[in-house]
Amino acid sequence: MTGPIVGGALGMLGLALALHRNWLTRAGVLAGLGVGALLIAGTHAAGPILLVGFLASSSVLSRARMDGPRNGWQVLANSAVPAIAALLAATGALPCAGAAVAGAIAAVTADTWATEIGIALRAPARLVSTWRSVPPGRSGAISVPGTAAGCTGAAAIALFATWLPATAWGPALPPEFSPVLVGGLAGMFADSFLGATLEGRVPGCNNETVNLLGSLAGAVTACLLA
Repeated sequence: MTGPIVGGALGMLGLALALHRNWLTRAGVLAGLGVGALLIAGTHAAGPILLVGFLASSSVLSRARMDGPRNGWQVLANSAVPAIAALLAATGALPCAGAAVAGAIAAVTADTWATEIGIALRAPARLVSTWRSVPPGRSGAISVPGTAAGCTGAAAIALFATWLPATAWGPALPPEFSPVLVGGLAGMFADSFLGATLEGRVPGCNNETVNLLGSLAGAVTACLLA
């Protein structure tokens, strides 16, 4: 029972910090509670640790540009996929669930770090679908420092995920470094491509939809390579 207790404590602390620091709305906290419960069921302490790491780092990097705290849909766009993977781990239906959870979180971390660092440095950016020059921060744009930051974010999640002991993962198997790293990078580039080609052009496809699909790409890639 130690793993779920630790995971629950970490998750509650993370959500309390997010609410205190105005990173999440109350709806965002409620969404986080649901996600946290599924992560604890399938990964004990590991999933909440990785998700809190993503939330804290992305909120710090995004703070200067945030119009306000993240709402419930924004939370689910970044965390619904790892939560579902954790649920499948709890039921024994997904042997590669540990890799899927970490790969999805690595993907959203990589995308956020790439976006925020690229904008902060005002680096020259190009649209990934046509390679034409666009302003930094444009959906689907990539830059050299932004991509480097994204790779660093994916590697940080992959490294931390593999450092966590097997007991922290509960029913899920601890992932290996390479599948999580590649999953994070695949999700980051999928997010950029979908942002360049679909966001704002297909009805109902907004930034949250693209984030959700990018995290799904990260999870599937990591799972296939595990």
